[in-house]
Amino acid sequence: MQDPSSYKWAEFIEVAERLRQQRQSEWRLQRHRNAVLPTKQDGIYSQRDMWNHVSGYKALLEHRRQQMPSREMIEHIVEYLECSLAEQNTLRVAAGLAPLYLDPQGEEFQGHISALRMTLRMLPFPAYIVSRDWFIYAVNHHLLKFLNLTEQAAQNIPEPLCNVLHFIFNPDLQVRQRLTGGKGGWRAIAERNIYGFKLNNSQTLHDFRVVQLLASLRDIPNGGFQSVWDEVQAKPYTQSPFYDADYVTEMQAPNDPSSILAFRSLHVHYGDIAFPGIIAYVPTDRETEKVFQQLGLPTFSSEADVLTQVGYATSRSRA
Repeated sequence: MQDPSSYKWAEFIEVAERLRQQRQSEWRLQRHRNAVLPTKQDGIYSQRDMWNHVSGYKALLEHRRQQMPSREMIEHIVEYLECSLAEQNTLRVAAGLAPLYLDPQGEEFQGHISALRMTLRMLPFPAYIVSRDWFIYAVNHHLLKFLNLTEQAAQNIPEPLCNVLHFIFNPDLQVRQRLTGGKGGWRAIAERNIYGFKLNNSQTLHDFRVVQLLASLRDIPNGGFQSVWDEVQAKPYTQSPFYDADYVTEMQAPNDPSSILAFRSLHVHYGDIAFPGIIAYVPTDRETEKVFQQLGLPTFSSEADVLTQVGYATSRSRA
């Protein structure tokens, strides 16, 4: 009687080969449409090319290795085939592994957006609803004042540009020029945000919408996106020079370049679902609070008795 595991092994090969053939067809179509693509890559996504890039795959394919692939082999296949998150999960399930987490989709996603809108209305800080790939779905009026935008101007921003990275890299959206102030300047803010984006989207960089977003950012004249993207590596927090638990963003105040706003980003989400979520900007010093007041944004007038310390906080304060 045949070992049941061999069925899963054969299923994995079938899935991997189907994805490889799909990539090969996509490449040939792209090659046909663009004659300037290098001819030396004509063999890309062939079985032989995949053997050269994925150690052990040839033995697996030729039935000389009748066992399920290792996690390392799956990672190499994913990297070589530039798999989307859905494709990664197809490979993982075929290999007998649990799928990677998927954010809410369809009606479930819209349900979360509706719930987040209610929270957005109640937040006293400039805030917006954002998806994992950093597209913006709604903003509150505090954020419009913070960015010096009218409601009509915000609504006129084309949908593909309603992304946090476009506000950082695209000069036409007028936010970038205000990010030139502060200690690290625009480049430090850009690097920090690219680092965060790469961490948030480490499993989705080859999803169609993310691919389109990155292409649009590369097309911005004098945007500088590609150099920042290439420089920043998505290392774990403890190993990255771009991570700072006390990081404070600084930017010029609306209509007053000499005044610098200092604020931290606050991520609000429901339960274990990180995205979609809300990003809010919280002032970190008195000068920024004063500017917030001038803009008509809610602030605390003093520090006195706005918090009650409980639990470990009280024991530490007595120590």
